[in-house]
Amino acid sequence: MTRATKLVRLAVAGIALCVGACLMAVDCRGLAGRDPANGPEGRAAWVAPPSADKVKNPVPPDARSLGAGRKTFADSCAVCHGTAGKGDGPAAGGLSPRPADLTSARVQQQSDGALFYKITEGRGPMPSFKTTLTEQQRWDVVNHIRTLAPKAPKSS
Repeated sequence: MTRATKLVRLAVAGIALCVGACLMAVDCRGLAGRDPANGPEGRAAWVAPPSADKVKNPVPPDARSLGAGRKTFADSCAVCHGTAGKGDGPAAGGLSPRPADLTSARVQQQSDGALFYKITEGRGPMPSFKTTLTEQQRWDVVNHIRTLAPKAPKSS
């Protein structure tokens, strides 16, 4: 990895931390009085609009897409979501709400279109990747997220 690449990664991580810190400063009302049914952070679950569910993934999950998605995820997402997608990246501790566990059934049950929408638009401490990642890169990341689902045990 070149020095320039390392500097870019460091800058992206720093920006993510700064954005998260700024958003926390704006929204640090605490959990008191919030409905726990809304989720672990007391905040309404993030549901993509119904139109997002109708968007079909145009990128097949082939070796090219999965490799590119894994690299883009490592470069742009792992700082918050962690390398395995568990929501435990180095920047996760300072974020509210915490990054989603992408291996969870709650995430894996969402449509590809919903995941693409969330990556594209962002919300709260999660930035929008509309202008920083190409459409192809965002679909590649969706395909990579699908590989993070827990593997079903093999029957004997």
